[in-house]
Amino acid sequence: MRPARLALILPALAACTQFPSLDSAVDPAVFDAPPPALVPLETVTGTGPAPRATTEDQAALAARAAALNRRARGLGGPVIDPPTLRRFDRGVTLPTPIREALERAG
Repeated sequence: MRPARLALILPALAACTQFPSLDSAVDPAVFDAPPPALVPLETVTGTGPAPRATTEDQAALAARAAALNRRARGLGGPVIDPPTLRRFDRGVTLPTPIREALERAG
């Protein structure tokens, strides 16, 4: 069967499907229950006022930041070491059969 025909037949078959009754899946007591209470958004998301940091917390954070800055400075060197860079600069020497095949093709 061609893909175009199949693409037309599948949606038609899906349209004939019987869907389950969703009303029977909900407890009837839900419809008689009072609505939920409204609360401030900060209560739900936990984004209220920022907690205060103690002096110990601030000192620990400053020490961690200093350690991370030292580590970052240590990573500032070249990514490729000089001997490897010189090897890259020399280029690639292809084996003779491959070089000849490329010359014939090209």
